[in-house]
Amino acid sequence: LRLFFLSRFPLLRVIFFLLPRRFDDEATVGNIFFTGIMRSMAAFRETTGIFRQTRYIFAFTSVLNIILSIIMGKTLGLSGIIFATIISKALTCFWYEPYMLYKHFFGTSCLKYFARQFLFIFIEAVVCAAIYFIKPLLPALSYTTFILEAVIAAAIFNAVFLIVFVPTKEFRFMFGKIKALLFKNK
Repeated sequence: LRLFFLSRFPLLRVIFFLLPRRFDDEATVGNIFFTGIMRSMAAFRETTGIFRQTRYIFAFTSVLNIILSIIMGKTLGLSGIIFATIISKALTCFWYEPYMLYKHFFGTSCLKYFARQFLFIFIEAVVCAAIYFIKPLLPALSYTTFILEAVIAAAIFNAVFLIVFVPTKEFRFMFGKIKALLFKNK
């Protein structure tokens, strides 16, 4: 986004460089990642009908988000507001929804689910750290650099995930399904 807007609107370029560097990109990526992690719980909530058990948590999350956004927005600006959203979800919905789903629908503990989620978060943090340290080695902001950065990020991301997930039964199951679809007519 920064590349697109700054290259087309010179006045934005001046305003952007006058502002202190914050962590808007990192906060946005973190929020997208965190929201993606929570989508599976939302799908289960909708299909299992555990709305009653989770109905108040969203109101509490919203109130907490507003309070944290005001506090963090004053110190970190837009980054603080986005980080406040992540923190408010982490302190409420992230743990409460799985707990309720596993307790009321599956009748079991949610510890295995959380262990897996924290593994995903750790892997994503490793990938982001690798990209963060490689990024300064690339030339200045340009379309070519953007494409190169995207290719490097995709390569690192996919390599790490392949190393971690190829040995799992879930990967073998999905790989078998994809292979069956691709070679169905042969």
